Amino acid sequence: MSFSTGLDVCEDHMTNHNHGEDELSDDGSQAGEKKRRLNMEQVKTLEKNFELGNKLEPERKMQLARALGLQPRQIAIWFQNRRARWKTKQLEKDYDLLKRQFEAVKAENDALQAHNHKLHAEILALKSREPTESINLNKETEGSSNKVKIRNKAGYFNDDGSGSHLH
Repeated sequence: MSFSTGLDVCEDHMTNHNHGEDELSDDGSQAGEKKRRLNMEQVKTLEKNFELGNKLEPERKMQLARALGLQPRQIAIWFQNRRARWKTKQLEKDYDLLKRQFEAVKAENDALQAHNHKLHAEILALKSREPTESINLNKETEGSSNKVKIRNKAGYFNDDGSGSHLH
């Protein structure tokens, strides 16, 4: 009794089923054939057709295959690969645009934060300063009673500069 490793069965299957040279590989070429590069004229024609429409109907695929001397499967694969390259380029363009927009928004945000920090520093400086005189907010009516009373640690200052203490 002999034991089969399974490899023998696989080899028998391969030898019995690969006699015909008309079997096609995944790219549409005949089995065992070297992949052929498309010539420049074929690529130009395919590119022009891709610009007209990146989807390929069966009739158009057959017309292109006949005109270029290629297998319909090769045409289909070329279009599929070209769509993938187009999508990648589109994603790169979108990414670059978003990156530029982000950098602009970030720069604006940084400027606003710096301005905000400066304003906070001014507020702190004004709060810590000892008021010595009243501030007139309305320059047009300087003689009127629209003066602001500023409070300090000792109390309030009146319009005439004299202080009144809080009790």
